[in-house]
Amino acid sequence: MKYSFLFVAFSCTIFLSISVSGQNNQSQIDSTNNNRLESLIKSIRNNFYSGNYADVINQIPDAVLLAKTLEDIEKGHMLNSVLGNTFIKLKDTIQAREVFIEMLEESINAKQPKYVMAISIDLGNTYVNSNPELAIEYFNKVIVLAKEHNDSHRHFIAQYNLAELYLNKKKPVIAKKHIDAAFPIIDTIDGVAIYEASLDMILGRYYLTINNPAEAIINFKKSIKTAKDNNLKELLLENYTYYLEALDLQKDYMGMYEIRKMYKPIREEIYEASKIYEIEVAKAKYNIDQYKQTIVTQKLEKQLAEQKAKDSKTITYAAIGIMIILLIAMLSFLNSLKKRKRLLIILRERNKQYLLAKQKSEKLSKAKAQLFSTVSHELRTPLYGIIGLSSSLLIDNKEPKLNQDIKSLKFSADYLLALVNDVLHLNKLEEQEGGVLENELFSIRDLIKNIAKSFEFMRDQNSNEIIISIAPTIPDVLIGDATKLSQILMNLIGNSCKFTEHGTISLDILQNKESPDTISLTFKITDNGIGIPKEKQQQIFDEFIQISKNTKYQGTGLGLPIVNKILALLSSKLEFNSKLGEGSSFWFTVGYIKASQELIEKNSAASENNGYYKSSHLLVVDDNRINQIVSQKMIENCGMTCDTASDGLEAIERVKVNKYDIILMDINMPIMNGYEASEKIRTMDITTPIIALTAIDIEGASNQLSKYGINDYIIKPYQVNHFKKVISRNLTAKHL
Repeated sequence: MKYSFLFVAFSCTIFLSISVSGQNNQSQIDSTNNNRLESLIKSIRNNFYSGNYADVINQIPDAVLLAKTLEDIEKGHMLNSVLGNTFIKLKDTIQAREVFIEMLEESINAKQPKYVMAISIDLGNTYVNSNPELAIEYFNKVIVLAKEHNDSHRHFIAQYNLAELYLNKKKPVIAKKHIDAAFPIIDTIDGVAIYEASLDMILGRYYLTINNPAEAIINFKKSIKTAKDNNLKELLLENYTYYLEALDLQKDYMGMYEIRKMYKPIREEIYEASKIYEIEVAKAKYNIDQYKQTIVTQKLEKQLAEQKAKDSKTITYAAIGIMIILLIAMLSFLNSLKKRKRLLIILRERNKQYLLAKQKSEKLSKAKAQLFSTVSHELRTPLYGIIGLSSSLLIDNKEPKLNQDIKSLKFSADYLLALVNDVLHLNKLEEQEGGVLENELFSIRDLIKNIAKSFEFMRDQNSNEIIISIAPTIPDVLIGDATKLSQILMNLIGNSCKFTEHGTISLDILQNKESPDTISLTFKITDNGIGIPKEKQQQIFDEFIQISKNTKYQGTGLGLPIVNKILALLSSKLEFNSKLGEGSSFWFTVGYIKASQELIEKNSAASENNGYYKSSHLLVVDDNRINQIVSQKMIENCGMTCDTASDGLEAIERVKVNKYDIILMDINMPIMNGYEASEKIRTMDITTPIIALTAIDIEGASNQLSKYGINDYIIKPYQVNHFKKVISRNLTAKHL
């Protein structure tokens, strides 16, 4: 969700400016607590403007508690507003909205119009994308209040927000009315350059919307000058973005080239200055809190259901008692009837509570799914760079003494990626998005070899030996879901490697049953590690459970729950046997289809057709420089050559003058995203395969991709073998 720079900047400037000016009656409050509150507010303000949102979220609860202790209502309002705007910065409008709604109710009840206006602006901003009509309603209310109380600042903000909202809705006539209303207000406000620059920019956007790029450029230039004079870099970046659109309408490509030279350094400076890691830590912590809250809610639902059953029994016994009492006296019957009515009232009330708890649980689940998607993209993108560069360094490194350090770096990145994937896989399985099984040809021996190779670092670290035994009667090529088999074996072998030192881990694959077309295989993983205590063996399939409290055996506790859920999809079950101090054995049985010789030969001919590699020239489109380097290295290691482009517009220009065998297209890019770029390229070139590169799991979205002319996709970070497989598949299809 995109918010104007002016939206959040204004709200927090107003509230944070109050933070150090609010005065308390020092004779009635504890001076130590007051000084501590002032110190916390200054720290929160600095962390907010520095982008340290993790620290903001961690500090605000203590500050709010202090404000309540000191009965400082003004600072309490300010702190809650900062919390809501922090959630907006993190794109979590659900939590921001809850904070603002509670604040608005308190401000209305306390008859504080200043706070009502400020919070209404914040609340309206959270509805801009999801419910624009409700956002318009909030902004119009602010205009009425601002005129009543002669509040120029908030009057201007409401008019500006409405103008931008109507431009986003492609309603320029209404937007122009609000722009015209905003200009006179500026004359009543001194020293706010951001207002002037923002309004010039929004007027430029108006002319751009009505297809008048010449007037638009005049206003963009005015806004850019003000933004430069006042070092408003984010506003400057937004101006350049729309300036490029206006130049594109004029087909002024030389002008676009000049603007882009100014645009790119500012964009890179802003991106480098952002605190991605701290933001993600705060979001991950908040996600865990939400997950724990979901568990608490589920327990409450269970308790309510048990209580409901208990009440039903009570009613039944009461009914029997009433029948007996009827034989004794009518008076006893009337008393029992009254009791029964009271119980029914209680039951209805508890049913209402159950429904509210259920609705809250569903709401939390939706918020969790959205947060998982964001985490997926934001964590996988930097991991792609780390894993890719470390893999390239292992190939190109000419300093043997650095090999161990590079392997350690790659292992750490792979381990972090595995933890991220564990959480995302578990979420997909819970949401029934991971229940689709793929049938593809794969070599069972090559698959096992690659899995064992991935544990070389951990094996050497713990001084273990991995022994693999595959029954010779098992065919080499099978048909089934190799990805899910890999996930199962990686988790089970990874556990054995983690809990075994100076020992042996064995993987035995045995033939179980066979028919002319199918074969059933039993996979058994055995180790002589620390084993599992008997009293904890029933807990190993519970999520987030750690059997050992020893810090040297760390992990998420998700491996075995994920294995169990995947095996359920494969109509199988994990069996195990373990003794403390002696080791553990895990085994399961899965059926596969036997590949025909004709199908094997056809697949082999396609995979061996690597002659296309050496003559192939690719285009890599990615706005991240590190990602470009990683993709370029991988392409060159495959014997191919490539060009690079940093956004969709640049990619289109390159396709106009060059011929490419494949285009690797990032989806999330500024200026023009991968979908739009692919769609435009298809109007010029209908044969070149386009492969999407994305850090978001878009499994099952092939229909959406093909709608934009995209042939295939690769999820970052990816393994070299999978990258080669997708490239080879598309090169082969192109030359057929």
